[in-house]
Amino acid sequence: MDGNYPFPDWLKDRVAVVEENILRLDTHSGSVLIKPGQWVVKDSSDNLHVLEPEEFHKSYKLLTD
Repeated sequence: MDGNYPFPDWLKDRVAVVEENILRLDTHSGSVLIKPGQWVVKDSSDNLHVLEPEEFHKSYKLLTD
């Protein structure tokens, strides 16, 4: 949610704006608030995880062609 990456289609129907720059994410376990800088990751089982920037960048890297 840093504005530098496109909003994925699989996420569009699962979020709502609750305050300026704060989203509510509907998951199988309930609702979660997403703040700027946090990342939402969908795993191979279609479960969603909210990661802090440090955790995201430690676990994932940008793929380039």
